[in-house]
Amino acid sequence: MSFLGEKHRLKRCSPSSREKGVKKSSSLSGHLVVRTQLRPLDVYAYLRARFGIPNGFQNFLRRDDSDNWIHWDFNLKADDVDVYIQGTSREIHFMIAESITDQNWKNIIVGLKKDFGRVGRAKSDMTRSFEKFVVFQNKFITLAQLCAEIHGAITDATESMATSIRSESRSKPFILKESGLSSLMVATIF
Repeated sequence: MSFLGEKHRLKRCSPSSREKGVKKSSSLSGHLVVRTQLRPLDVYAYLRARFGIPNGFQNFLRRDDSDNWIHWDFNLKADDVDVYIQGTSREIHFMIAESITDQNWKNIIVGLKKDFGRVGRAKSDMTRSFEKFVVFQNKFITLAQLCAEIHGAITDATESMATSIRSESRSKPFILKESGLSSLMVATIF
């Protein structure tokens, strides 16, 4: 079973099939960026074990060092549908040449993770063959990401609270004790 579902069987795209399979389509393609459910290393090891070396266009543009925006790029086919999978340092980009619903995207990710088990031994061997190196993490980036997540949560929460406070304040004057909010919360709302 392919992780794209029963309808499509995933296979490596050869250069000749790229030219033959070119279709002009008026529909938009699907694009998904995965940051949390899949690790780029796991997906790369899976794709390498299953399809060999990356064959996407971005692979021809990359240098053989870690200073690349896109580290690997696979161009695959599922029947007559092009599937592009690209990996960066922290995320994986999926591009599919047909419209995809949110449920289909979820099925693709879940199916891909399930298919890891089917090729587990080859994936594990591939992972062991990778060059080992030490990564020095930039703590400022980690802190900035954490702050951005907290800011997003505060912004979402305060927008809904501010809306309810504004609607209440129209009917009666705003009094801090009646609202139950601390002065810090009021400062972040306004």
